[in-house]
Amino acid sequence: MKLSIYTLSMLAAFAVGGSALAATATTTGPAAAGTADMTGMASLGVDISAAGTTPDSVATFVGGLSTDQQSGVKNGCQSIVANPTAASPNVLGFCKNLNGGN
Repeated sequence: MKLSIYTLSMLAAFAVGGSALAATATTTGPAAAGTADMTGMASLGVDISAAGTTPDSVATFVGGLSTDQQSGVKNGCQSIVANPTAASPNVLGFCKNLNGGN
């Protein structure tokens, strides 16, 4: 099994006791105050908790993001869909909806 450099660095961060997702996620609200995101809803660099659960609502949500954020979310979702066991069910569902529900 091939692992990307990003995946290996995340695994290394966890191995030394750090929370890689909490350290790299950009969030607002309570999670920004130092609380770890246990849901994974900010693991794509934005808080996707308000995105909805349908392909249309996810497309509308992503369309409201900046170009850079859209690119990051889309790239992150490509990785998640390719390796679904590495993501929370909520994030996997979001990514599948971003791809039209597939």
